[in-house]
Amino acid sequence: MAIYDSAQTVNKSLELYFIKENLGKDGGLNEAWGRIKVWKFYIPIPNTKARKKALVFHDIHHIVTGYDGDWRGEVSIGAWEVASGCGKYYVAWLLNLGAMAVGLFIYPRSLFNAFLRGKRTENLYHHTIPQDEALTMQVGELQRKLKLDRDMRQKITMRELFSFLFWSAVALAVLIAPLVFLLFILKSFGLLYQ
Repeated sequence: MAIYDSAQTVNKSLELYFIKENLGKDGGLNEAWGRIKVWKFYIPIPNTKARKKALVFHDIHHIVTGYDGDWRGEVSIGAWEVASGCGKYYVAWLLNLGAMAVGLFIYPRSLFNAFLRGKRTENLYHHTIPQDEALTMQVGELQRKLKLDRDMRQKITMRELFSFLFWSAVALAVLIAPLVFLLFILKSFGLLYQ
């Protein structure tokens, strides 16, 4: 888990995060294509207008939660954002659910802990704090406003557990749906052997 200086501004911490994660000066915000690292390879994804809107908040969330940009960190931030809600950012829902589905297999404990943390905190997708204001705040100040400074060791409630199970099922459906669709198309065109 990356720890950023709580007295440093979020904007300055983002600059350091972009350098650490090799994301370029603006985190790839103004690039035509984004990328997802899978092992030693990068998978290009279109950097759509909707993705760019969500990306700024997503990157700030990395700073305030301390989750790195590696697979464990992306799985964790995905679960945290799903649990705390992605609002009207549909691209964020889709990408986070995909990360969550992968996390169920490779980092289930980290995923579960991050999900619980998300149920007990807030995020920036709900516009309670404007983006420009969040960028100029100190990291510790934003963490307090999003309730990330609170003790998370409370007992797990049944509501939290059922929420985790529900969103895990949704995440798996998001992961499996394209494969099922592809198999359906292949079978429809007779390209799949019986």
